[in-house]
Amino acid sequence: MAFIRTIRQGKRTYRAIVRNIWDKTAKKQRQQVVRWLGRTGETVPGEELPITMSCRSTEEKCLFSVLTRRRSLLVHGAWGVGKTFLAQRVCVLLKEGGYSAHFFRWTTPQGQFIKDICEALGLPTEKDNGDGEMVRIPQAQLLQDIGLTLVEEQHILILDKAHSIPAQIRNHIEVWLEQGAVLLLVGTLPAKKELYLKFPRWELKPLDRT
Repeated sequence: MAFIRTIRQGKRTYRAIVRNIWDKTAKKQRQQVVRWLGRTGETVPGEELPITMSCRSTEEKCLFSVLTRRRSLLVHGAWGVGKTFLAQRVCVLLKEGGYSAHFFRWTTPQGQFIKDICEALGLPTEKDNGDGEMVRIPQAQLLQDIGLTLVEEQHILILDKAHSIPAQIRNHIEVWLEQGAVLLLVGTLPAKKELYLKFPRWELKPLDRT
């Protein structure tokens, strides 16, 4: 499958048609440039927020609008269409616009994943046990604190690889959503069940090679 993506080289960015190939030496997928399409970098005039043009500028502005209106969304699509790049870019645009936005990719162990979110939100992960010793706050309590903080301080949380998040964490994310948190989930073909049915779904299609 070939698709278009933006590639940075030094201070300049370029559009290129790339395809995924299997690297036998590294034993993993990598992207190979099929054809360079030229430079990007034009700024959209007349906008309240200057947005650097890219091959996904329409989708970027749409997601920016949805999230800043305090709406949640699930972006899904096939592997390699550019979901992660789009999510990271939207997070940057939100921060440039003065919003408190945070991007996290689901990773294991889940304890570190939760701790990283807490640190980004300024939440403590330890407490005094009354004897002068610091002990870890239980994960269930941390997950509750995250939800309340997302709502009260109006953070925007972007979670990549949402299709891999285990049921225990998905249950808490569903509670965050019900409490009014603004969430952007990004996943590769997530199942149409449970948490994933609670979000409006938007499929990201491969870019037209032309």
